[in-house]
This record gives sequence, structure tokens and C-alpha cells, in this order.
Amino acid sequence: MNRLYNERYKSFDQYVSDQEIGFTKWDLAEGESLNRELIDHNHIFFILNGSVKISCNEFHDRIFKAGEMVFIPKSASFTGETLEASLIINHSFENPLNICDKAMMESLAPLSDTIAYRFQPLAIRPPLDHFLELFVSYLDDGVRCSHLFQAKQSEIFVLFRLYYTRLENATFFYPLIGKSVDFKSFVMANYLKVESVEEFARLGGYNVSTFRKKFKAHFNESAYQWILKQKSKHIKYKISIENVSFKDIMDEYGFATPAHFNEYCKTHFGMTPSQLRESLK
Repeated sequence: MNRLYNERYKSFDQYVSDQEIGFTKWDLAEGESLNRELIDHNHIFFILNGSVKISCNEFHDRIFKAGEMVFIPKSASFTGETLEASLIINHSFENPLNICDKAMMESLAPLSDTIAYRFQPLAIRPPLDHFLELFVSYLDDGVRCSHLFQAKQSEIFVLFRLYYTRLENATFFYPLIGKSVDFKSFVMANYLKVESVEEFARLGGYNVSTFRKKFKAHFNESAYQWILKQKSKHIKYKISIENVSFKDIMDEYGFATPAHFNEYCKTHFGMTPSQLRESLK
């Protein structure tokens, strides 16, 4: 039953938040796809009921269950489906909203060298579970107030700071943390859109030398080598999906001929595209 006394707070246009940013409740049947348009934002899936199977970049068919949350970074290659009827709160966000959240992410950067990132879940524990229960009530009542969503995003990052250890936060948000959250966010949002380091530098307003130095300081390897590795992960992921044709992959990633694509796969994966697809089944 709708408990709102002031209906205008859910019906007026100025109170309706951007549907791509904020909180969304997914009440899904068994076998439903999670493949929404996720690439342009960061996402936290809070799994309140049921279980899901998710592939993200090089991590395939990971199982996440009720009482767990998982972080999907922007620009990730992603597919997912429910293994049973599931209730999920999806929190999508561009960057941490305020200086405290940004400072937290930047303060975790020294821990990144000690972490072997494995795309692992984090438990939803008190009081975060109570926060989510309350938010389900808001969403069930049709509340879509952007001011409330912004306040709740700030609150949720406070809960991460207060009730999870620095190591837990660093491991969970590993793709996002860095010495400069703004620079890392820029890199993660654009590395698939550029063809060269020079183009990447121009896009960010840097000269090439400054960009290379800044990139090496944040990612501990050259921009060229890092971009190659990331694109290789995406290509391998696409090859693993049987209903995606090799021609579509070639067109998407700029391979001029099948021979060029074959040679790339032999160099980076040690086998032809067909052999790699077979091995990934």
C-alpha cells in the first residue's frame, strides 16, 4: 500500500532523478538477464534475495548470492543472469559525490599494490542491510526524488567508511581507487574510445609526455601496455560469447582482415580465435 501523504514528491518532473544515476530495484524471475546499459557508469549490485551468475571482463561465471554485493566498474564487459528469482538494488553512479568520498578512494591507493583483484563479493552486513530495507520501501512507494538519491549516495559511502575495513574497501572498489580518482575515472571511461596514447592525451587536455608520466604514476605501467591489456580482456570476453560472430569482433576492435585477427589472438592468447572460443566453453 502506498504510504505517501504528499504525492507531488513522486509525480512532479523536477523531483524525478536521472534514470541512469541513482537507485533502481530489480525484481527478477529465474533466468532473467542483467544485461542492461551499464557501460557508462559504475554500479553496485546489492543482492537482497536469490542468486545471480555474472561475467565481468576476464572473470567468468562468478556466482553471487543473497546478502552479497558486487561492484561493476564503468566500461566493463559484462553479462549476467539470475539463477533463481532475485531481488537486487542497483546503485549506479558516475563518481563519488563529495570530497570526503573522493578522499577515501584516493587514500586507499597505497593498498592497491598489495591486492590481487579477483572480482569478489562483499557481505551486506548491519547497518547497511537496514539502509537497503528502508530504500526498498522508498522505491516501492514510487519515490524518485533526486535530492533524496544524492543524500543516500553520500550516506552509503559513509557506511562503507565506517563499517568496512580499509582493505575490504580497497579490494571491493579496486578498479576505482587511485592517487587521483578524477584521473582514473577519466581513463576508465575513455580507454575503449581511443586508438592511440597520443589521442588519449589530447582527449584529456594533456601533452603526451605529461600524460605518459601521470599514467605511469597511477597505473604502474605504460599507457600503451595497459591499454593493450585492457582491450585484450574485452576481446577475449567477446570471443567467449558464442553468439557473437568473429566478424562483429573484428569490426568493433578494428581488425582489417581475418589474418590480422588470427595473428593477434595467437600473439596474445596463444591460439586462434576458434581454438580460444572452444577452450572457453
